[in-house]
Amino acid sequence: MMANSLWQDYCFLTREMAAFIARQELDMFYELQNQRLQLQGMIDEAADYAYLQTQQGQQMIREVQAADLQIATHLRGKMNRLSQQRQVRQAYNAAYAAPQRGRTDFSG
Repeated sequence: MMANSLWQDYCFLTREMAAFIARQELDMFYELQNQRLQLQGMIDEAADYAYLQTQQGQQMIREVQAADLQIATHLRGKMNRLSQQRQVRQAYNAAYAAPQRGRTDFSG
């Protein structure tokens, strides 16, 4: 029964992580991620995976996979936006960082 409770907590944390990443509340997302990692260690120590073979366990696995997919989708989107912002910043820096000789240099 302990494994059942651990897996339910794991599922809950995963759903909550998906909700917080969707709202871009990254501090809470990372806190929940750390809690889930600790819980994963406890699950590994218990080494009781019988619950996952039950119908309820299989449903929970599908929920976790769906939430993990949502998390991955949001993280990829965030990474893409950050990459685009970096590219724009580099383009502006390249365009405006060079000396503007000719316009302000009247030395001849």
